[in-house]
Amino acid sequence: MSSTSHGRFPHAGRDPILCLDHALAIFDVQLHRPLRAETLVMFLDHHHHGSTLVTVTDTVLAKQLLEVAEVMALAGSARPEMSGLVLASVRPGHGLQSGDDELWTRASNVTEANGMILIDWFVISPHGTCSPRELIGLPSRWPQ
Repeated sequence: MSSTSHGRFPHAGRDPILCLDHALAIFDVQLHRPLRAETLVMFLDHHHHGSTLVTVTDTVLAKQLLEVAEVMALAGSARPEMSGLVLASVRPGHGLQSGDDELWTRASNVTEANGMILIDWFVISPHGTCSPRELIGLPSRWPQ
């Protein structure tokens, strides 16, 4: 099990998720092994405390990320204490794809249009994990 820089796993509602390493530690425990196509969702409050994790299975198509982002942003915006989402696409057969830069922008826009902020989106594959936001040079939305 992965842990935060504090040396332990963050507790929901109590420990803030302040950087991509914290989020990846949680997603590492959440994802299925062996890897399968799924989208992982983490809700964060205004203080970056995690509260809810959601796993959406069988998300193979790129457009499904947008659908998940929209539905989760709508669900989160119904709770006034929620402000952000972190998403992870698990791609067991491949990592980044052409068009992921545009997909990041579209997912961020649909999340924002529904009252939430997309803090980050990760692509997890057998070859490693990356953030399309970082690859296209956008500034971090993490507080640290």
